[in-house]
Amino acid sequence: HPRPPKRTVHFPPLPTSTMSAAYESFPQSPQSDNVAQSYAPTVHAAPQGASAQQELERPMVEKEARGGPAPTARYRDVPFALLFLLQLVAVAIVAIANGKRVSSQGLLPGAGIMSAGMLRICTVACVVSAVFATCWLALLRRHARSLIWLSAGSSVALYAATAIWLLTGHHGAATTVGLGLLAMAAAQCYYLYCVRERVAFSAVLLSTVASLVQSHPAMLTVALAALVVCVLWIVVWSVAVACTLHARALDVLRPSNGGGDDHVGYGAQGGLVFLLVVSFYWTVHVVKNVVHVAVAGTVGSWYFLSPQASADPTKRSLQRALTTSFGSVCLGSLVVSVIRALRLGASAMSRRAGPGVVRSCLLCALGFLDVLVRFFNHYAFTHVALYGKHFTSASRDCWALLVRCGVDVLVQKDMVGSVLAMGCLVGGLVNALCLGAWARGFFHGDVHEWLPTAGLVFMIGAGAQLLVSSVVESAVSALYVCYAEDPNALATVNPELYACFVNANHAVPLPAAQEEGAAPRARGPLAQAL
Repeated sequence: HPRPPKRTVHFPPLPTSTMSAAYESFPQSPQSDNVAQSYAPTVHAAPQGASAQQELERPMVEKEARGGPAPTARYRDVPFALLFLLQLVAVAIVAIANGKRVSSQGLLPGAGIMSAGMLRICTVACVVSAVFATCWLALLRRHARSLIWLSAGSSVALYAATAIWLLTGHHGAATTVGLGLLAMAAAQCYYLYCVRERVAFSAVLLSTVASLVQSHPAMLTVALAALVVCVLWIVVWSVAVACTLHARALDVLRPSNGGGDDHVGYGAQGGLVFLLVVSFYWTVHVVKNVVHVAVAGTVGSWYFLSPQASADPTKRSLQRALTTSFGSVCLGSLVVSVIRALRLGASAMSRRAGPGVVRSCLLCALGFLDVLVRFFNHYAFTHVALYGKHFTSASRDCWALLVRCGVDVLVQKDMVGSVLAMGCLVGGLVNALCLGAWARGFFHGDVHEWLPTAGLVFMIGAGAQLLVSSVVESAVSALYVCYAEDPNALATVNPELYACFVNANHAVPLPAAQEEGAAPRARGPLAQAL
């Protein structure tokens, strides 16, 4: 059959002004000779064909790169956020109600007054602690590897010295404990020998995080503000629990009328005490985890958006932690708080009832569950900070991460944790030795004055280091999760640091999508452009 004749369609020519406006509306790429690249979408636009799951897996810091909230950013786990706010109001109501009842009986507890000399020494202790924390961050930045080996060697030396001291006592029980400590020292040496190649990786993590903390001091400001909030909460909670305990004592001492109302009131006050314990743990963990989410979001901004990150990423991360992700933080903190309250109640009941096999097994199981859930939530909240997911979705992602590289997570957390614990101990000892000697001379050797002061300044020094250590630990965990989830982002943003990571630790397994021969994992357009 003969071909049909060609049909030519003629379009009217566009005006020159219209073509210029259309050309100028697209971003230009002067570094490329390909004209098609001039019409590429901006780096903040979603990739073509991106599924909803891929859009969900993009970090929140990439979604907010344009300076406003992401379209997909929704409030997560809202009922638990409302429940948390309601329990705060309930604690205040309990404090007021029981306080009025106890005050009418004249049984309000008295409060001690700190002397002017002790207050002066504690003020100087705060300044010394701040100076020591700054010096400790500088040491972590420059000598992280040496500090890791020093902390590990110190634990071995402590085990060995204690064992030798016990073995020289010539007592049967002391000899048994001394042999056990020697076995622990040998096991610690073997563990250090097995993980010696991972020390460099933990050192790189610590030094990098110390630099990040020094360049983003707002993270420390958030942690300090959280400490103030915790102190205020402890004051309110202490009033509530003290008044409740006094009201409970009034129910016990009140003469019975022959009915059962007295036992009901006593039991209600006992249940209220347990709920107050849950409230205490819940609020403290929420404040702590808000700081963790804010720090992890700051690290995520540096990791995925550097050098185009905002000038104050901590502020935006804190906003996400207190708004869209606050419900997820409350849900995860509630799980830990209930377990810790049950553990505390079981421990009190065990001490009252005496030793028993079943009670001991229950306490051991609750203690193991408490440690496991807190460790698990630490990395789950990192996923909440980076991706803005529900707590349940973040928990599934955290489980996948721990299954893929759980041993490495445990090793780096153990090494980093030992260094941070040593910093807390050294910070407290520096305060206790220096200011304790001053307190002894100031109070003319009065043991009842200078010894409590020395203990207080030790707690101030250790607490200040604990404040810094919590920020460092959160940042280390976030950096490790970012690297384990998407190592290519670090290779693009900072090739030097990526080479250090790879050379320091060859054992970090990549995600399934990053393995050789597999398709690369979907990443945000901003990270692709970087």
